[in-house]
Amino acid sequence: MAFDYAAGARVANQSVAMNPHTDRQLLIAIANDRPDLRASVAINPAAETGLLQWLAGWNDPAINAALHSRPSASPSAEPSGYGPNLVFDESFADPRADPVRQRGHRGVWIGVCVAVVAVAAAVVLVTQVLVSGPTSTQVSAPSPATQAAAPSPSQEPPPPAAGVSPLPRPSQDRAAVESVSATISSDDWPDQVAVLEGTDVGYATSLLKGTVLVLDTAKNEVLQAITVGGEPNDVVVSRVANSVYVTNPENNSVVVIDIATNKISDTIAVGDSPAQIALDEGARKAYVTNRGEDTVSIIDTVTNKVAGTIDVAPVPEGVAVNPGANNVYVTHFFGGTVSVIDTTTNKVKYAISVGKRPADIEVSEALKTAYVANADSDSVAVIDTTTDTVTDTISVGEDPQSVTIDEAANSIYVANHFGNSVSVINASTNKVTDTIAFKRRLEYVVVDRSTGTLYVTYSTGGEIAVLTTA
Repeated sequence: MAFDYAAGARVANQSVAMNPHTDRQLLIAIANDRPDLRASVAINPAAETGLLQWLAGWNDPAINAALHSRPSASPSAEPSGYGPNLVFDESFADPRADPVRQRGHRGVWIGVCVAVVAVAAAVVLVTQVLVSGPTSTQVSAPSPATQAAAPSPSQEPPPPAAGVSPLPRPSQDRAAVESVSATISSDDWPDQVAVLEGTDVGYATSLLKGTVLVLDTAKNEVLQAITVGGEPNDVVVSRVANSVYVTNPENNSVVVIDIATNKISDTIAVGDSPAQIALDEGARKAYVTNRGEDTVSIIDTVTNKVAGTIDVAPVPEGVAVNPGANNVYVTHFFGGTVSVIDTTTNKVKYAISVGKRPADIEVSEALKTAYVANADSDSVAVIDTTTDTVTDTISVGEDPQSVTIDEAANSIYVANHFGNSVSVINASTNKVTDTIAFKRRLEYVVVDRSTGTLYVTYSTGGEIAVLTTA
């Protein structure tokens, strides 16, 4: 059975659209069928020239900003041969049915893309020389003898180069949320929430009852409770694997739930006391922080087996993936740092000092920024992911524990545990624009990026607060 690229596009997210390893035909389908992800496709380093020209023809501000942030010049809006609807090449294999063949196609295609980009860059350089004369400075690659030694995990990354202009920000497509519009009630006391974006389905863990709740986000009600045992903590949803992954620190495992059946399909043994989990959908991997043994487990989401273990600094907590840069970010609750892991070597490159007791971290590939909730500093550290340096620190409410990003609203939401509030941060100014008050201590916050709906859980009581845009 051929892979349904149109169906794949419907459930794709920003990480898939920006990942250079995403299948070529799926990338075309996303550009054709998902206007909300076209800017993400435009910034994908593997996007071919014809596709970039087609995207440029829309003359959309967000797409143009993404195109201009690419290392080579933006494509012109000349006809690309794609027409109003892009055409799929059925010669490409189903990536699920024949992974070996698909890897071969992908390797050939990435090689072609690299060659095209290299030729395009050379043409641009030659044109600049012919028109403007030689440039005033020329930069050549350093020889092995003159290259600086790679920083150790305890070192800060090098500072950004002088004269680097600010990165473009995406346009704001919707307003930020302002108040609670509905409540999802459950006797199971939900802790953390994940949504299957673009659908009416969500999932919530219950540490108290050892269950995972299946949510109807259209009706704001609980459909069923799946018993997983132990103390389920973090939860993520993989569209590519059609599975839900739940960390279970009491059982030192990750529970896998089949989305189609809402039944447990696998249980993966990981390290001691797994805390949080993050997905790299394009690479088909999940990364799990193990608090009890200071490691990160790498899960292959094709086989649901542990593919590797990475030693990190003490008490790893939050984790986030930046697929385009081949980086994974891990917070260390008692160390005040964020480790940066190179996913090509599975080694820690260096650590970034951020604040006291960093709890949660989220990465926006579109904004090229990571946001870290520092629980004891009552702040959010802003990391430029192109340089891995802290560029700002934002004061928020008391004891921020959770952070989530809505690029379409140009907003960052932070759940302040003891502050009984959610801070709303403007991503362009790094200023708090609103503080939404609650009557109880907060546990977790997550946004459905397909709708802008925000879900907030409490430390006590069986409710999920639902906040929608006006």
